[in-house]
Parts: sequence; structure tokens; C-alpha cells
Amino acid sequence: MQLNDLNIRIITVHPSSAVRQLINGELRGRGYQDVLGVADLSDVVALLETQVIHWVITPPSLDGKNNVFQLLRLATEELIFVDLRISLILDEPMEPYLLSKAFDMGLLSYHERTKTKIDIDIEFKLLFDREVQHAGALDLVSADYLRTLLTVHQRWPDLLRFEKSLFHLHRGNIDLSFKLAEAQLRAGEKATAARLLSQIATIDPDKNREISTLWQHFEQSSFVKVKVEEIEDEDKGEMLGVKHCVIVDPDHQQLAIMKSLLLQLGIGTVEAFSDSKEALRHLEAGAKPQIILFEWRSKPLAGPIFAQRVREIVGFGVPLTVINSELSEQDMPLLREMGVTNRIRKPIEATAFFKEFLWLVHQDRAPTEPFIILQKIKQAMAESDYELLAKLTKRYMESDKCSGPDKSLLQAELSYFRGHYSASRDMALSTLKSGMVNVEVLNTLGKSLMKMRDFETALRCFETAQIVSPKNVRRICNIAETNLEIGDMGMFEKNLNEAKSLDSGSTAVMEVELKGALVQGDSAKAQSLMQSLKSLLTILSFTNNRAISLIRCDYFQAGIDLYQEALSAVPVGQIEIKGILQYNLGLALARLNRLDEAKAVLQASEISQVAKISGKARSLLVRVNRSVTTGERFALNRDSGGPSASEPEAFDASSAYDETMMALKVGPGDFCLHKVYFEARIEPRLKQILERPFVFKRRMAKAS
Repeated sequence: MQLNDLNIRIITVHPSSAVRQLINGELRGRGYQDVLGVADLSDVVALLETQVIHWVITPPSLDGKNNVFQLLRLATEELIFVDLRISLILDEPMEPYLLSKAFDMGLLSYHERTKTKIDIDIEFKLLFDREVQHAGALDLVSADYLRTLLTVHQRWPDLLRFEKSLFHLHRGNIDLSFKLAEAQLRAGEKATAARLLSQIATIDPDKNREISTLWQHFEQSSFVKVKVEEIEDEDKGEMLGVKHCVIVDPDHQQLAIMKSLLLQLGIGTVEAFSDSKEALRHLEAGAKPQIILFEWRSKPLAGPIFAQRVREIVGFGVPLTVINSELSEQDMPLLREMGVTNRIRKPIEATAFFKEFLWLVHQDRAPTEPFIILQKIKQAMAESDYELLAKLTKRYMESDKCSGPDKSLLQAELSYFRGHYSASRDMALSTLKSGMVNVEVLNTLGKSLMKMRDFETALRCFETAQIVSPKNVRRICNIAETNLEIGDMGMFEKNLNEAKSLDSGSTAVMEVELKGALVQGDSAKAQSLMQSLKSLLTILSFTNNRAISLIRCDYFQAGIDLYQEALSAVPVGQIEIKGILQYNLGLALARLNRLDEAKAVLQASEISQVAKISGKARSLLVRVNRSVTTGERFALNRDSGGPSASEPEAFDASSAYDETMMALKVGPGDFCLHKVYFEARIEPRLKQILERPFVFKRRMAKAS
């Protein structure tokens, strides 16, 4: 839920109709259309049983039939209420530990002055100003209220614990770093605060006056900056949480400047390379930097190729920032297609460099920019991290920085990821019809069409995208594969050679060359290439889909030969790949009623070692044996398993989105300060309030 969404449903609660009218008038004056006032919190509970509500503004009602803590627990424990936010009206002071417990459970804000129109204007102006200041991050909005509460009641240990938790969630946020340093000073941690303030002063010299004032207030002396070499190694990375960076630039002088600046930031390990191939070898050997910076004019591998290879090696989980004096914002869409996260301008100047780097760190930890959220979505897909995927997808779909076509494209990508290829195709086509014609849309459409084995149309999509962005190696490989599938071996070789000329060591290039070797029956080349690849999953999918397609087109032996060619090329030790191929071959032979051959294949030892198919294989073997014994023609059940060639499905894009959202869980910062601040004090009165019986029965199938 975003406060700047004027279409959200708001319920205000107050026993006084006059107060309700004043609050509702304020909200309607701000443009909210759907605002309803009720007299009692129990009315809200009744509404929640049948309706979607986004924001409840209510007194705590601690002695009533229903209280705010019941509502907060419901909101944080039931996924259907993931978009519900709650604010408190405090006509009377609330016990401090009860109020801080409400923040523990996800409270958005509290408002102590609501008796007059002026009071209400002031209270809500403060809330909405904070929402704008924090760019819609409601955990930071809530933090301002909780920080005030803890400060007023001088709860310094609780404040420090809270600021540390919030700081770790939002690394790179200078303002939160400053708040943490202030909390450290209040708690008597002078040395720790001095180190943190020194790092803030290095990164943002504009903060020097505030730092001096803060230090003078607590220590009655002038602030003396701690030198980076005087800070213990384990404390150097505290400000940013980044301990390892890789930088690549053929200019040795620029390398030295950047390395010096990164060391000033307290980054313990900064590895500098003037040779981009050497940097790649370092990454392939297992180096795990948290951020990579590289010059677009890198040598011997130029920027576009280097960026794509880095993404093959480390995925999209590591920020990859280009450093260059000539690239502009207009170049960024194509750079991002190559996997670039951001751009830092040359010539390198300390203050500007620090701010750009800080922004990069903050976006990596708490992304708000759509293109960075998308990169993290790609990584979540690659790692099958469904919980993170759901969280990022929701963030992207709620962002007011994303257009309707942007969101449609993401839904197309989700459908593709979920295996709903016709839904992905339809959503990508819808995005194109909306007027959004770019390489990402064409890529998604082309990939979906390939899965549906419409290779001619897919080829047109890829070729159109390639005109716009000609150095995308993976897309050239997709073009080569579509030519392979339609039987144009001349164009297959031409595009394969083009991809190899750009980057012969690319995984995508080796994969498509291997696919060509399998189709052409070149066993020696296929075996050699399989030895070079770390993963054979794409080869497994290609082999199975092509073989089934051949068999369905009555090219029976060609399909069987493809399976056997792939099996002969699988390296020793790849038990899972070999077992799945053997099972699929046995399945194909059984379908063709070549039962004796199917029986021999299904008895292979590798199949029994692959847990996800061994049960299906045993069941299939029993049925094959029965047909061999009785002489009855074998008929295959629909659920006999094994991957099959892709077919159109009866799914729409919303089904993929719903499947994704099923993995959604509330993590730190997702529901205001829930799981960020922890109220340790649980006294009898609070325990009694929390344990009060709560009757709630949802009477609506799902949120709409």
C-alpha cells in the first residue's frame, strides 16, 4: 500500500462524529475518494470480513470489544491483509511501552492532536510530508514517529537497538547513519559514534556542520575526524556494509584514484584490474565481490561483452556499474539490457563519486528504482527464491515510477518464468500494442514463441531487437537456435560465428554450439562442449522438446537419435542429467510401443538415483512389463511424468502473478517497523490485551 495512491479505501474510527467529519474532510481535501467514518473499531472488524480496506485510523480501544493490537496482529499474520496499514488517534496519552509495542506489530503512525481542524491539519501535514521526504518508504515514516516516542521518554538503549536495526536494513542512507551516530552518543558509545561520523564526513562533506553541532552538544568539544587507518578492520565496512569491490579500468591512474577512494570508504578488499579478461578469470575462480565497477572502454574485452560475461558468472545479484565520460542517460536503457546497473561519470571527483557509490549501495539494499528492482527480480528467478520474488514483484507493481506497460511486461516475464508461455506471449503482445516497443518486450515475446515452437515469428522478434542493440550475445544465440530449429543450417552457422567472434567463451555461445552439434550428430564436439559447461539444464530442455516435436511430426527415429546423441555426450558424473534423459528416452520408446527397447532403457541404474523421476520410472516400467507379458498395446497415462514439449496453456498472466504472491511473507520493513523494532517489555496489562478473545471470520474468497 502506498499513501500517495488516492484510490485506497480508508476507514476512520472515532466515537465523536464531529472528529470523524474533521478527519474525513482533511483526507477528502487531499484527494482521497473512498473515505468512510465509523464509531467503533468493531465496525471495522465487521467490514474487514467482507471488504478490502487499506488504511484504518482509529483510537486504540484497549477496553473495547476489539482493540488495535488485534487488528495489527490480523494484518501481519494474514496474507490477505498485506496492504492494510493502521494509524492511532490518541485522545489520551498511551502508556509508552504499549505504544512502542504497537510499532513492533506494524503501526504506521500516532496522532495526539485531533480535537480541532487546525490540529488535524498539522498532524496530517506532518505525516504526508514525511511520506514525501522518504519517497513512500512507510518503514521510514513509522521510524520518525517511534524515534520521537523513544527520545521523549529517554529510552536510550531501546533507541540505539532500533537505530542499528533500521540502519542495517537501509545501508547507504546518510540520514539514518547520522541518526545511528546520535543514538550511539546518547547511549554513551563515544568511540563508535566518532568512527561512524568520520565516515559520514568523508562521504558527504555537507554534513560537517551538523556533525560538529551534534558532537558539541554531547561532548562539549570540537569534533576530530578519525582517520580511516585508525579504524579497526572489522569496523571499516560498518557504514556501507560493503567489504569487497572489484574495479576494472585500462587507465592505471584512474584505477589508483578509485581504489584510494574506496579504501577511504572503509572497504577492506578492493581488487583493481587493468585487463578485463583477467578480471573475468578472477570472478570465474570464485571471487565474490559485492559491487563491480568497470570502464566501458575496457580491454581486451570491451564493455558490452564484459558486462554480459559478468552477468553469466555472478548473476544479477551484484551491482555492476559502468564508469565513463561519454555515456549519457540516453544510453542507459541499452546498457541495462547488457546487465549494467548504473553509471558513474568521469573524471572521478571524490564527493560526486562517494554520493554515486552511496546511492548504489542504498539501492542494492532497499531498491526503489524500477530497473534495479527488475535486476533483483531476475536474480530471484535464477535462484528460484520465490519469497524474494514475491516481495520484489509487489514492490515493482506498486511503484508509481512504473507505467502500465512496464507492469504488463513484468507480468509477461512472470508468466514465462512460471511456464505459462502462451500467457507470456499474449501479455508481451498486449505490451507492444500499448506502444511500448523496446528490446525487452521483443526479447520476452521471442523467448515465449520459442517455447511454443513458433520459430519463424520468434526469429522476427529477435532480429528486430538486434537492429536496435546489435551486441547482445545471448540474443544472437537465440537467433542461431531459431535457425537451427527451422532447418536453416547456413544461417545457424553464420549467427553462431557472429556470436563466437564477439565472445567465444560465453556460456550462451557454448550452449547453442552444443545444440547444433547434437542436431548434426557431431558426437565428438557435443561431448567436448558438455565437458565445458557447468550446467546442462538448458540442453536437457532443448533435447526433450525437440525430440518430442520430431516424434509428434512422425520423425520417430530422428527424435530417438537425438536422445541417444545427447546421452552419449553427457560427461561422467552427471548422474541427474543422464538419468532424466534416459527416462525421457524410455518414455518416448514406450509411446512408440518399442517396449523391449523401453524396458532396457528404464532399467538403467542412473534413473534410480534421481529422486524426482525414480518413482515415475518404476511405475512406467511395471506397465511396460505388463504390456510385454500380455501382448496388449501400451497406452500412456497423462500423468506419467517427464518434461514434455511446450503447448499452449489455459492460463492468463494474472495466474502467474497470483502464484508468485502465494510465496509472499512479511519481512523486516515490509509492514512498517514490524520485525525491525522489537519491544522486549511484556507486562501483565499488555499480555491481557494481546490475549483477549478475537472473533473474525473472513467471508470473501480473496482480495480483489
